[in-house]
Amino acid sequence: MLDANGKLFGKLNYVDLIFLLALAAALAVVVRLATAPKPAVGDAHHLIVTTYATEMPDYAAGLLTAGSILYDSTHDVVLGEILSVEVNHTPVYGIDSEGIVSKQYRSDEKAVEIKSIVEGSYFETGFLIGGFEYGVGQRSTFAAAGATFSGQIKGVESAD
Repeated sequence: MLDANGKLFGKLNYVDLIFLLALAAALAVVVRLATAPKPAVGDAHHLIVTTYATEMPDYAAGLLTAGSILYDSTHDVVLGEILSVEVNHTPVYGIDSEGIVSKQYRSDEKAVEIKSIVEGSYFETGFLIGGFEYGVGQRSTFAAAGATFSGQIKGVESAD
């Protein structure tokens, strides 16, 4: 197969062949990624949105219940019906005089994780609800069941 010049079939050497095979494999991966089906903006899905807030007063955390409607009051968008509310103590970290980090909890404030279900759509860098684009980590002011609090979008997943 290899001739005296090291060429395969007299036309191509094996280094060139390996390069061409690697190039073809890379091209196949790029084509596959570019043509993979993705949800398009406008394709509505039921989304489960997780919001997270810390330093919430006890009385406000106590108002939040499943079945209430969650609003993003900063952007005037309904973020759906609350499915679940998880309430924990707000963690506080401190360093003592010996330089040791300790984790403690505030007894007067709560950390709250809220899951709500809403209709929306995905796009390349986030998701779209009520005409507003959201991304994980985005901060906003939320309201539900008489409580208003500052928090952030912790995550989103498909409910379908």
